[in-house]
Amino acid sequence: MSITQLSSSGAPNPTETVLVTGGSGFVASHVVRELLQQGYSVRVTVRSEAIAKKVLQAHDGQRLSYILVPDMIVPGAYDAAVQGITGVFHLSSPFTFTTTDNANDLLIPAISGTQGILQSIKQHGPDVKRVVLTSSVAAMVDPSVGFDRGHLYTENDWPKTTWDEAVKGSAFVGYAASKQFAEKAAWEFMENEKPSFDLVTIYPPIIIGPIIMPTQGLRTNPSLAYVYELMNAKLDAPGETPFPAWVDFRDTAKAHVRAYQEAIASNQRYATSSGTFSMQQLVDIMRKHFPLLEGRLPTGRTEESEVIGVDSSKVIRDLGFAPRGLEETVVDTVNSFLEIEKTGY
Repeated sequence: MSITQLSSSGAPNPTETVLVTGGSGFVASHVVRELLQQGYSVRVTVRSEAIAKKVLQAHDGQRLSYILVPDMIVPGAYDAAVQGITGVFHLSSPFTFTTTDNANDLLIPAISGTQGILQSIKQHGPDVKRVVLTSSVAAMVDPSVGFDRGHLYTENDWPKTTWDEAVKGSAFVGYAASKQFAEKAAWEFMENEKPSFDLVTIYPPIIIGPIIMPTQGLRTNPSLAYVYELMNAKLDAPGETPFPAWVDFRDTAKAHVRAYQEAIASNQRYATSSGTFSMQQLVDIMRKHFPLLEGRLPTGRTEESEVIGVDSSKVIRDLGFAPRGLEETVVDTVNSFLEIEKTGY
C-alpha cells in the first residue's frame, strides 16, 4: 500500500501532517478544507482511485495526499495511513436510508473501524498526539426519553441501548447505537491500552450547509434529505421534524480542528449544536429567498410545539464555538442543491 503525494504547486509544506479518514464524506470534506486553510498538510483515506481524483480536484490538491483503504475493517487497514502523521480525524460512514442489516452495515464497521485505527496508531503512528473521533448527537439520545421537550441533552448523556436492541431496531436505532458502541470501544481502548495519544469526541446533530463534494446522492444522507425532500417530494405540508437539532458543516468542521488544537480538549466530549429547527422553518426560509421554488414547496403548514435541545455551552466555552444562523445555512444549502441539479455529480 503506497501513499500518493500531489504537487503543492509552490504552496508551503508545513511539517505537521494530519490524517482525515473517509476524505470524500460531506463532513470530512469540510474538515479537510478547514485544515488546509489553516496551513496543515492533509492526508485522506479513500476507497478508490476514482474517489481520490474527485477529492484532489475539490481541494485543488494543495498540501493534500491520499491513501487507499478499500475496507476499513480489515486488520491493519490503517497501518500505512497513520505513519508520519501528528493527528487523526476519524469520521466513520454516515447513516443512510438504504441500511438493511444493522449489524453488518452499521455496528460492526463502526466498532471495528474505530478499534482498528486506534490500534494502528499505537503500533505505527508514534508521532500522533491526538485523535478526534466524530460521533453524533444521535448517540446521546436515550430511546426511553426520545425527543421529550423537557430534556436537554449534554455530553453526560450515555444511552443504554443493548446489542440486541441495536440489531433488531430501526435503521436509526442501529445508527445511533453504532456511534455509541464505537465511542465506548474507543474510550475502553484508551483506558486499557494507555497509548501516547489522547482522544476527543465530537457530536454533531443534523448537519446541513454548502456541499464541497457532491459524490453521493442527496437523498442517501438524511441530514441533507430533510431539506432536499421539501423541494422535491410534492408534500402537502412539511410534516413533523424527525430530528430537531442542527449544525452547519462549516461550523462543526471548525470545532473539529479546534478540538485538535486546544489543550483543554484532551479526553473530552463535545456536542456541536447550533440550536433547533422545524421543517416549517426550512420551508419558510426557502420561500423567502427562492421564489422560483414556489411550485416545488409544500403549500400547507405544520406547526409544532417546542422540542428537545442540545447543550453546546461546553464547546462554546472551551473551543470558542460560534455557529452561524439557520437562515444563512439554509440559503447556502439550497444554493448547493440548485447548483448540483444543474451540473449533476
